[in-house]
Amino acid sequence: MTRKAVLRRLALRAAGTVLALAAAGAMAQNYPSRPIRIVVPFTPGGTSDVIVRPLIEKMTELLGQNVVADYAPGAGGTIAAAKVAAAPPDGYTLLLASTGGLATGPNVTKISYDPVKSFAPVGQVASSQYVLVVPANSPITNMADLLARARAKPGGMSYGTPGAGSLGHLAGELLKSSTNTQIVHVPYRGQSPMNIDLFGGRLDMAIAGLGGTVPAIKAGRLRAIGMTGATRSGALPQAPTIAELGVPGFDAAVFWGVVAPAGTPVDIVDKLNTALRALVQVPEVRAYWTSQGQDPISSTPAEFGSLIQREYEKWKTVLKNAHITE
Repeated sequence: MTRKAVLRRLALRAAGTVLALAAAGAMAQNYPSRPIRIVVPFTPGGTSDVIVRPLIEKMTELLGQNVVADYAPGAGGTIAAAKVAAAPPDGYTLLLASTGGLATGPNVTKISYDPVKSFAPVGQVASSQYVLVVPANSPITNMADLLARARAKPGGMSYGTPGAGSLGHLAGELLKSSTNTQIVHVPYRGQSPMNIDLFGGRLDMAIAGLGGTVPAIKAGRLRAIGMTGATRSGALPQAPTIAELGVPGFDAAVFWGVVAPAGTPVDIVDKLNTALRALVQVPEVRAYWTSQGQDPISSTPAEFGSLIQREYEKWKTVLKNAHITE
């Protein structure tokens, strides 16, 4: 190929890049011009609804276009994630992103997407965590006592969770590996049957969601030992974190946020992030999420992307060491 032909090809390629950037800029400037769909990874009525209902209501107000929920449950959130990963990167199909679809699910389920590379992070909006509890009449009164008893009798203590593969289960396995203890996991089909055995003293402890547990703690039926997240929960501010209680770096929480398909124009991502950061500061949204055991959080796209990658790698190690599979 002659030098003249090479230069002509480079000029055409540069012109194409300029046109593509101009088109992306124009699309971002007019965005949104039609309804936006947020794909929800779980069935209506659960924690995902607690997050998504205020989210779509306030985003509709802030963006001037209808934002609607599209439920695509199954496979721990990976079905919804796959649906969004394959969608056009135009900002009109988003994912209500959570730990299940982007951090734990991809480590136990065969997926068609990369949990990090297939998405453009928009921002985090909340975090939810579990609480380590014992029956009110238990001789265990603090974390040091719990760990001492567990080490004195390896395999002689039990902890219940709302199910195998739940955050409670993963938090329990992380606690065991972080403290070099052996505690038997007892999975239940939900929190209600677990609570029956917990209240009856047939479990030494449980790692439970806040929704059905905070009332029991306030009523004196359960004793809170520690929170599984990195910070104290607004729903139970008096309970210290497990990290505060001598397990440095312990953090087992579910993140909630929004991601778009990879390749979504930066200007659109930034516009969506601005809306997310604004809605997280709305007092009634914060109050509602806190009352439901969710901790409101706002972040930049880069911060949320880093969190997703860290969580994916962390749970990959935990799941592998615990031999947890689908």
